[in-house]
This record gives sequence, C-alpha cells and structure tokens, in this order.
Amino acid sequence: MPGYKCASNAFVSQLLRELPENYIYVTSANKSHHLTGAAEEPAHWLPQPLARDFLDVGDFYMLCHRDDTVVRQNHPEHVPMSTTIISFYKARDTPIIYIERHGSMSLEHTIAIIEKHGFKFKATEAGTKRLGHRD
Repeated sequence: MPGYKCASNAFVSQLLRELPENYIYVTSANKSHHLTGAAEEPAHWLPQPLARDFLDVGDFYMLCHRDDTVVRQNHPEHVPMSTTIISFYKARDTPIIYIERHGSMSLEHTIAIIEKHGFKFKATEAGTKRLGHRD
C-alpha cells in the first residue's frame, strides 16, 4: 500500500469508496511458489517483469509510479526489493513492534524509527535475515 505522501492515495481512496468491501487485497510482487511449484524466488521490484508473471490472470490491475528512478531517489533508505514488515502487539499494556520480515529497509533504520517513537521491538527469526532480491 502507498506511503502517506504517495500520489496513489487518491486512487486508493476512490477505489475504496466504489467497492462494496472496505478493504483491498494486495498481493506479493510475484506468483506464489506454492502455486507454481517453482523454487521460491525474490519478489519483483520493477512493474514490467511483475506484469509478465500475471499475464494469465484475468482482471489483474497494477498501479505503478510514473518514474521508479525518482521514487528510489526520494527514498534512499530503501533497497529496491520486497518490503520490511512489522506488526504490532500489546503485552501487559506495553506496545511491542515485531520485525516480521527484513526487506527493503535496513534493520538499523527500522529500529531507529521504532525507538524514535518510544516503542520496544523484537525481531522474529525471519526478521533478522534480509530477504534475497532480484538484480
């Protein structure tokens, strides 16, 4: 899903107003290896290869940036790959943020942001090993 400053928020807002559901399903940026039987591989970070993977899917729509290079320049702390995923838990009235998957943002940067907001964090086993990425 888009970040707070992303221009695509207007599109997503309009989409949510027009859908009967109050949610949008967002998939990983590749087909599941469980579905294809292929070896697990890193997710796409460029739109053209991703679109080729889903040519056989009807009613598949993809929202892309006008210029991925500009976006990457605006977010130098992110490596072009799958995202880092965090989750929120509350233990004894103390919110804890779990780093569930180590992706595009470095652990150091992720932890700095979490601590800046006064939260405690824990990293799962998957959260400590950075995902592979495509060239």
